[in-house]
Amino acid sequence: MEPSHYDTLGLGFHTFTQKQLKTNFRKASLQYHPDKVGQAGADKYIGIRMAHEVLVDPVMRQAYDRFGPLVLGCTECTTARDYIEYKLNEMSDFYVMSFTILALMDLTGKCMYGRYWKLLLLIVMGGLELSMVQSRDPNVALSRLMPNRATF
Repeated sequence: MEPSHYDTLGLGFHTFTQKQLKTNFRKASLQYHPDKVGQAGADKYIGIRMAHEVLVDPVMRQAYDRFGPLVLGCTECTTARDYIEYKLNEMSDFYVMSFTILALMDLTGKCMYGRYWKLLLLIVMGGLELSMVQSRDPNVALSRLMPNRATF
């Protein structure tokens, strides 16, 4: 698993100030700058700059905390609502395809055992993910199970 943006800059999850963010960014960018290290540090430096850009902007930071690094690929997203719509579209594609595959397997007789439970589990998982996407606060049970980790 690749390190989070918090780990890249050596910051605690939601326990840092803007001054600490700025200080750690400067320290890391000086250490891995391509002019100083050469091409070997170029990839690390790009990761450091991306982490700083995400954590400085409150909207991008909230989207990153909720949905992970894949949501940052949305170039048209500017508000929290845009990020939520982007994730809901991505999520709906997965659940529609999963339901379609389960239905086809049921029709062809390949899914004889537990077909009711598979559909029920798919619906429950979709409902849980939908509630996590739409809630403003992180999931309390998950944050207790895995402290200092983002929901994604």
